Amino acid sequence: QFGTPKIDGVVDDIWASATAYAMEQPNLLEGTSGTTRLMWDDNALYLLTEVVDGNLDSTAGAAYQQDSVEVFLDELYDKATSYQGDDVHYRVNYQNVRSTDNGDSGRFYTAVSTTETGYTVEACIRFVNVTPANDMELGFDAQINACEGGNRSGTLNIFDATGNAYADPS
Repeated sequence: QFGTPKIDGVVDDIWASATAYAMEQPNLLEGTSGTTRLMWDDNALYLLTEVVDGNLDSTAGAAYQQDSVEVFLDELYDKATSYQGDDVHYRVNYQNVRSTDNGDSGRFYTAVSTTETGYTVEACIRFVNVTPANDMELGFDAQINACEGGNRSGTLNIFDATGNAYADPS
């Protein structure tokens, strides 16, 4: 969907026109669910991830073991099996603390708000390797990390059923 939402942690009306992708891979976690919506404009890819999780945890030292959303983007859609210069892997926890596993962190902007049932992430990834156009394909996935007691109890993705996107962007 083409459009430019405001990244402020508030779900603007513009998001209603974007398709909601259920996050169900590799399997459904009891008590945790979510959807991700995507938009784009001439400068960036935007995402809105709404997470249902009644037990938010950020006690672990490792960022991936905190309740968070991870974003994977392969701008050139070359499906490399290891991270290249056009591939990014970003993360933001429910307290809006960002971390980067691959890519320039200056390209990643976020706003997070907690809700009665979990949290909402709005994010923006600036394009640097492509000029977006209608019908252009990019490699993308989003992941929810569900955690409790300082450990990750499971993940939910849109597409990746292997759980290996952190190491293999293909």
